[in-house]
Amino acid sequence: MKTAIEYQRTSTLKQDISPDVQQKKNEAMAVLKDLEIVDVIQDLGCSAKDLERPGIQRVIGIIQNSEVDAILVAKLDRLTRNVRDLYYLMDLVKESKTDLISADGTLDTSSAMGRAILGFRGVISQWERETIGERTREALQVKLNKPQPEKLGGRRPFGYDVIEIGGVKTLNGNHFEQRMIDEMCALRAVGNSYTDIAKMMNDLQVATVTGADWTSSTISAIIKRNS
Repeated sequence: MKTAIEYQRTSTLKQDISPDVQQKKNEAMAVLKDLEIVDVIQDLGCSAKDLERPGIQRVIGIIQNSEVDAILVAKLDRLTRNVRDLYYLMDLVKESKTDLISADGTLDTSSAMGRAILGFRGVISQWERETIGERTREALQVKLNKPQPEKLGGRRPFGYDVIEIGGVKTLNGNHFEQRMIDEMCALRAVGNSYTDIAKMMNDLQVATVTGADWTSSTISAIIKRNS
C-alpha cells in the first residue's frame, strides 16, 4: 500500500476548520485512494499568506525527498492562499514522486486530469515568462497607434490596468491577471466547470475587480471574452 502524510492547518486557534474535521476528510480520501496515512503534520493558528510555517516547511522537505507517495489536505487553502506559492509547490511536485491531493477535489496530481492541469500550468508559466515583455510592448504599441484612443468609462475589465496616454485613459495588460486568465482558460479546456474554476479562484483569494467573490457567470464571461 502506498503511504501518505496528512497536513492540517488552522488559521486561528479558534479553528476555522478544526483538525478533527480535516482528519475525517483526509482519511476518507486515503481510503478512496488506497493510501496509508503514516504521519500528521500540523500548523495550528497559522496564516496561509506565505510558506513561512514550520509544518509546511517539513512538508516541502518530504516532497523534495519523495519520502511518501502523497500529501493529503482537506482543502487547497490548507496548503496556501497565495497563487505564487501554489506555483512553487507545483514545481516541486513535478520534480518529485510525491503527489498533492485535496479531499475537496480541487487538487489531485495523482489523477490524469490533475496531471493535465499541472502540465498546462507548466506550459502557461513558461509561455508567460518568455512573452511577458513582448506582450506588454505590443499592447502599449497598439494603444499608441490608435488615432483616437477611446476614453474608458465604468470599471476596468479583469486582466487590464487603466493607464493614461496623452491625457487619454486606455487599457494595458496586467501581467498577473493575464496569467490568471490563461489559467482559467486552461482549466476549462481540460473539463473543469465554471463553478469549479470560480471555487479555485476564491480558495486562492485571487482578487476580482470589484472585490466580490468569483462566480460561475464571471468566470464564463472572462473565458468567452478571451477565447
